Amino acid sequence: MNQTQEAMTRSLARSCLYRFFSEFFLYPKEGAFSKNFEEAFQASGALGQPAGLQETLAKAAGCPREITDLRSDYALVFGYTIGKACPPYETEWGTTHIFNQTQELADISGFYRAWGLGISDQAHERLDHLSVELEFMSYVALKEAYALDGGQEENLDVCRQVQAKFLSEHLGTWVPAFMCRLESLAVESSFYRFLAQALSKFLAWEVEQMGLDVVPLKSAEPSRPGCGVESPAGGCKEDCGGLKNISEEGGA
Repeated sequence: MNQTQEAMTRSLARSCLYRFFSEFFLYPKEGAFSKNFEEAFQASGALGQPAGLQETLAKAAGCPREITDLRSDYALVFGYTIGKACPPYETEWGTTHIFNQTQELADISGFYRAWGLGISDQAHERLDHLSVELEFMSYVALKEAYALDGGQEENLDVCRQVQAKFLSEHLGTWVPAFMCRLESLAVESSFYRFLAQALSKFLAWEVEQMGLDVVPLKSAEPSRPGCGVESPAGGCKEDCGGLKNISEEGGA
C-alpha cells in the first residue's frame, strides 16, 4: 500500500468514526447497533488503535442492546430534566449573551453552507447540535478521501484546513466540557457514559494528529442551561439526518 492509499484509508476511517458518533448521539435507531460498532472497531484499527479508543468502544458495545433500553438511556440523559444540565448544543456552552450565541450559530452555518449543506427537512435539531457538527466533520473527511483518490491537491488542502479550523474553533472547544459533564451525569453503566469517553479519546487523538493548539472551555458547566430552542425529550426520531445537500437549492 503506497502513501496515498494509506492516507485514503485513514481519511475514510476518520469519516466512519465521526459518522458513528454522530448517529449515536441522535435518538437510537432500530437495528443500527451491531453494524455500526463493527465498522467503528474496523475504523479504529485502521487508525492504529488510538490510545484507549477500542477498549472504551468495547465497554459501550457491552451495554444493553435492546432498543428500548437505549432509548430509555437517551431520554434519561438528554430529556427535559438532565438535558437542561447537559445540553448537546455548542452555543449553550461558553456564550453568555444571546448576541454571542447568534454569532456562533452564524459561523457554524457558514461552514455548512460553504460546502452546500444545510439542516435536513427531517431533522428536529439545531445546527449546533453535537450530532450535526460530527456529521459535518465526517462529510469533509470523506471529501478528503475523494481528493486523495483524484490527486486533487488544492481540494485536499482545503479539506484539511477546514477540518482543522472547525475542530479548533468549534468541536474541540466545547465538547471536552460537554463530555465531562455528561460522564458525571450518566449512570455508571450507561451506554452514553462510555460513548462520551470514546468520543473524548477520538477527538483528543484528532487534535494531536493535526498538531492543533486548541483552547477548550475551562468550565464543565453550560453557560445558559436550557436556553434557546429546545428539542422534544428523546430528540430526533427515526430516519433523522442532520445535514442535507442544498447545492441544488441555491446554497453556496
